[in-house]
Amino acid sequence: MENKNNIFHRIEFILLSATAALFLVFYLFLAFNNRFATDDYEFLQLFRNNGWLGSIVNSYHNHTFRWPAVIIFDLFFGVDLPFHNMHYMIFLYHLVTMLVFIFAVYNLITNVSKLVLQSLPSKKHRITFSLLFIASFYFATVQITDTWYWVIASCVHLQSCIFGILGLSIILKPKKKIIDYSLVILVMAVATGLSENFAIWLILLLTFLIIFIRVKARKQPGKLISLTLLKALFIGLITACISFNINISG
Repeated sequence: MENKNNIFHRIEFILLSATAALFLVFYLFLAFNNRFATDDYEFLQLFRNNGWLGSIVNSYHNHTFRWPAVIIFDLFFGVDLPFHNMHYMIFLYHLVTMLVFIFAVYNLITNVSKLVLQSLPSKKHRITFSLLFIASFYFATVQITDTWYWVIASCVHLQSCIFGILGLSIILKPKKKIIDYSLVILVMAVATGLSENFAIWLILLLTFLIIFIRVKARKQPGKLISLTLLKALFIGLITACISFNINISG
């Protein structure tokens, strides 16, 4: 009976891994064939006319601030390439986005497993579950402004989700060093500076977690994990609020 269960679980994992791999191939195929939308050309021309600092200042005065989105866009597309060759940079942008997304979800699964479950699934399981989570997130995207292949929109909405997940994964890390708190500030500033809607959601989530951990810490005073987690949550919340206010001021 035990051998049959092992075989069943092995087949189940193979099917899940195949599903994850097929999604990755599907995503990369669409990414390779993606091209700019009209608004993407507007921001591309904005950078070429004004440069790095000028495009950020211009975005502040004429659109919304969202400085991380402008920086991400300029980082990939602020190159002197003819328009008909820009699809190579578009594919590179989508590829890097996927890799960072996998890294963020992988670390979130790892740290939640260590903190809550006190156990760690194998690396292949964590990678597979990360891809399946991303695939579910992809097919749950229904609004046009959340479209993954509309480049400037993805610089705002998709990247905010990715950096938010990355920030939460650092916050939930059981053992933290000074550099981890610095990364929380940086990542949360980027996540909440990309999208006002996501910033509000993230602020509410961090506030809820602080209340929950605070109540739990009172019942178990002096517990190191709760105290370090609470400290990281406070740092993330303060950073999110400051970045959100700066973004709104734009």
